[in-house]
Amino acid sequence: MPKIKIGQTLLILKYLFFFLFIFSIPLQKRHIFFDTPLAGTFNEWTAISLYLSDILLGATLLFWLAEFLAKNNPRLFPVTRYSLPVPDPTRSLFPITYYLLPITILIWLSFSIIHATNLNLAAFRLAKLLELILLFFFVVHNLKIQKYRHYTYAIFLFTMIVQSLIALVQYWQQKSLGLKFFGENDLSPQMIGVAKIVVAGEKTMRPYGTFPHPNVLAGFLITAIIFCFYFWSMKRISSRIYYKIILFCLISIFTIALIFTFSRSSWLGLIIALIIFVAISYKKIKILLPALTVFALTAVIVSIIFWPQIASRGTISDSPNGDFALSNRIFLNQIAFTFISKNPWFGVGIGNFPSRLSRFTLELPAWRLQPVHNIYLAYAAEIGIPGLLLFLLFLWSTVSLGLKQIFKNKEIAFLLSLLFAYLVIGLLDHYFYDLQQGMLIFWLMLALIWTILILPPKPRLTK
Repeated sequence: MPKIKIGQTLLILKYLFFFLFIFSIPLQKRHIFFDTPLAGTFNEWTAISLYLSDILLGATLLFWLAEFLAKNNPRLFPVTRYSLPVPDPTRSLFPITYYLLPITILIWLSFSIIHATNLNLAAFRLAKLLELILLFFFVVHNLKIQKYRHYTYAIFLFTMIVQSLIALVQYWQQKSLGLKFFGENDLSPQMIGVAKIVVAGEKTMRPYGTFPHPNVLAGFLITAIIFCFYFWSMKRISSRIYYKIILFCLISIFTIALIFTFSRSSWLGLIIALIIFVAISYKKIKILLPALTVFALTAVIVSIIFWPQIASRGTISDSPNGDFALSNRIFLNQIAFTFISKNPWFGVGIGNFPSRLSRFTLELPAWRLQPVHNIYLAYAAEIGIPGLLLFLLFLWSTVSLGLKQIFKNKEIAFLLSLLFAYLVIGLLDHYFYDLQQGMLIFWLMLALIWTILILPPKPRLTK
């Protein structure tokens, strides 16, 4: 093979597997190697699994490594054509933040293993964080060209079209569709543990897609909606009628699917994202008015038609129909504070909250042995207060540096609004911290923001 084609082939394979990885994120296709039953049953948070998305990401990283070695070997690749991005040297905080802070979090997390009761699970979660950091570095270094980011957004929208259609059919038929090969759960309103709402004594199953829970599906749907708004804001897309029709249809489909998830935290997260985006991009809001109108009309019409189901999710207290979401969150928060007070420095061990909970409070039913529904308390309880502070410092650096560029780059304004939505959802749910799909999308979003942050500023035109 000619020398120059080695680099081209590796480049193609690197991006091919990365885009396949993006498509595979919602799929629960996995092999469970090991699990520790709690209360005599399988527990999602004590299982050690290998996902299809892990394999595709691993292949992506291997081709990236091969490309790097080829570029630095004059015998194989004498011409360096694809250079890694170099942060602007005038921004000294950048390399410290996006290199050292994630690595420091990883190092501190490794110390939390000393208090772990389940060492295998703690080691697995440590490896999982390493995987997420490698994903972060890959995106930062390889998506600096805007067209690659746009391909990523487009593939994400495509996979969410598939997920939305699956979810809508699940809701209509009130059962799973037999897509177990792709990771679909066995679903029925009568099954214990399946998320549902109860209206006038009738149980209605919330759709899952191929996600582990409707709330996770909802988090991905708000991401898809924001990406649709971003594409709409691009003149070369919004100026063409067929692109407008496609985006109108996508916004409507994603909005309907989001409503049917009945995920209150994601509804709130989307509202927060839209408010923040409007606040920081009010001068360009006229461009988005048609897309926002389609979203609002769809939401209003569907809410009117399905108002009894919507209203059933309007209360923040426990319902007499068996919905203990509020009391269970309060209970888990109290347990988290107890764990933090007893182990403030290193926590109870990464991934060990449910295991410790089963020992701390005996005779709990299996469905209550789950992580605390707050990613910030989860960090503090499992890896200690210093670990939480490092995580918050990383978030603060991302947000503060990003806010300085929102008037220069509309793409980062959309991404920041999404990050704010994730941070709000993180106050009420935990999947961005400990579920495969949630962790991947959270770190992917951080990486996309930093990909733009490290780009050198565009030179100003002079007369």
